[in-house]
Amino acid sequence: MRPAPLLLTRASRVLVDLLMLGLAYLLAFLFRFEFQLETDTASLLLATLPFVVMLQYMALVIVGVPWIAWRYVGLRDMVPILAALASAGCILLVLRLAFVSLEEARFWVVPLGVQAMDAALAFLGIAGARVLRRLLHERSSRKQPAAARPRTRTLLVGAGRAGAHVAREILDKPQLGIEPLGFVDSDPSQTGSRIHGLRVLGPLEELPQICALTACEQVLIHLPEASGQTIRQIRNTCVELGVSAKIIPDLAELVSGQGLGELRAVAIEDLLRREPVEGNPEAVSAFVAGKRLLVTGAGGSIGAGLCSRLAQLDPARLILVERSESALFEVTTRLKGRLGNDVLRPWLLDVTDSSGVADLFDEECPQVVFHAAAHKHVPMLEDFPRAAIANNIFGTQLLAEHAARCGVEHFVLISSDKAVCPSSVMGATKRVAERMMQACTQRHATAFLSVRFGNVLGSSGSVVPLFRRQIAAGGPVTVTHAEMTRYFMTLSEATRLVLEAAAMGRGGEVFILDMGEPVRIIDLARDLIHLSGLRPGADIEIEICGPRPGEKLHEALFHSEEHAQRTRHPGILVGNGAPADHSQLWAELQRLEELLAQNAGAAELRAALAQLIPEYAPGSTELV
Repeated sequence: MRPAPLLLTRASRVLVDLLMLGLAYLLAFLFRFEFQLETDTASLLLATLPFVVMLQYMALVIVGVPWIAWRYVGLRDMVPILAALASAGCILLVLRLAFVSLEEARFWVVPLGVQAMDAALAFLGIAGARVLRRLLHERSSRKQPAAARPRTRTLLVGAGRAGAHVAREILDKPQLGIEPLGFVDSDPSQTGSRIHGLRVLGPLEELPQICALTACEQVLIHLPEASGQTIRQIRNTCVELGVSAKIIPDLAELVSGQGLGELRAVAIEDLLRREPVEGNPEAVSAFVAGKRLLVTGAGGSIGAGLCSRLAQLDPARLILVERSESALFEVTTRLKGRLGNDVLRPWLLDVTDSSGVADLFDEECPQVVFHAAAHKHVPMLEDFPRAAIANNIFGTQLLAEHAARCGVEHFVLISSDKAVCPSSVMGATKRVAERMMQACTQRHATAFLSVRFGNVLGSSGSVVPLFRRQIAAGGPVTVTHAEMTRYFMTLSEATRLVLEAAAMGRGGEVFILDMGEPVRIIDLARDLIHLSGLRPGADIEIEICGPRPGEKLHEALFHSEEHAQRTRHPGILVGNGAPADHSQLWAELQRLEELLAQNAGAAELRAALAQLIPEYAPGSTELV
């Protein structure tokens, strides 16, 4: 018996619309003739009213107005209402012009003044009924009893379109326990305006005074386009005032289901965010869509991030290569909901396994390879250069040879800023791999290229997770040097730019991602301590422990001989260094391989790397 109320509701809405249309037509006549309807005029009204009302209602039906939800009507829903009534008015106007000269026209031709006023009044009636229903719905929602939790006095930072959406969500849901006090916005011209009844109290520069005047307890930040420096300033202000600062999910997160009940604290990614750069998603999509894609190191941070992004681009096949069983299981499980078993192909494989790599390429026949598998921890690889050379150099060589043999279209090496004037074994092996890409392009049809960037925030083994563990343990947080800096980028930005660069590659390039300004590691440590609700030096000590083997104080993204130039993408540069000679490089690699076979010591292996990479300076802590 549940459908009955629904039918009655729909029927009542039809009746309301018809009533509004009829009332508008009646009022139009009354206004036009100043409430003095003679017999002929009253007869004209009665004769034409059914036709005009039905014509207007049919126009509303054709554009779908009756199916617009009254409780959620918005400005966009006004457009079809206006279009329908304008169309009906045009039909009436055409009929009048066509038949006005006939003698009988006086009995059924509607005066122009009546038509104009009727269209305006009909729009006000149809739209007004829906707006009134929405207002009543919102008022009843706000009168619902809130949860027992106390309401937190809150300032909203960001009074743009997205901020208005957030304000309405808060007002409609008192159970969130948020008492909005008003807006603060970066645009001073907004001051004094009202959004959903909430006033814009002032510009962002006056946040400390506004916080004090309103006695706010919490600041909710919704500035999707703001730089990390702006977020940092807001956070620092809140820390000084003893006010909680939280980030509101952006509209994409809200639409995907992460509601305002899941507000999160300001994260280190927010403090280091940079100005968003528009890319060329069409070129990236054309580069990978419908192709067989292979990602090595698929269980690592970069590899898993690449896989997640590639899975959204409709590949014909996504081949995951990973030697860690647990990491491969995790990334495969995460992607299974998006890709079917016929598209997703996991391979538990070490890239140094010659027969396994041969089987991989023979069976899967990939068209594009993203080589992210690598040993990357600098101090550890100083103690184990053999493992670094075997994996980072000869694993790459093995993959490159099979890629060329099987006619792979593009081979993309994920490189590192540590390859620039390397002081570590890890950096030297990455530089050898870059030279390998340049040399292979000279001999094969496959486009071999490298993409070089710095540290990715939160990646496995990086400094951010280490600092968080140290903070959780009560400290101290260990920083190698007070002046040490590094380049940082979010995983999302890194994977997006890798694909943008790969789509531009023609072979032999070293693409360099613009990492912005380097960040002092000690500043990063202080930020993380603050974000944990603690005070550096008081609650958590910062201990300077000195650079570790292979570490430099500062990194560079390219060296002077590369003459890096901007590409058509503002976030990507390309190096133009002299390409390596294929025959000479392969001869030197053969000698290095012989040293591995002879169980050569670490010093001998470093010396061999120095022959391959003349700029390699083992143990240097200064940027060359």
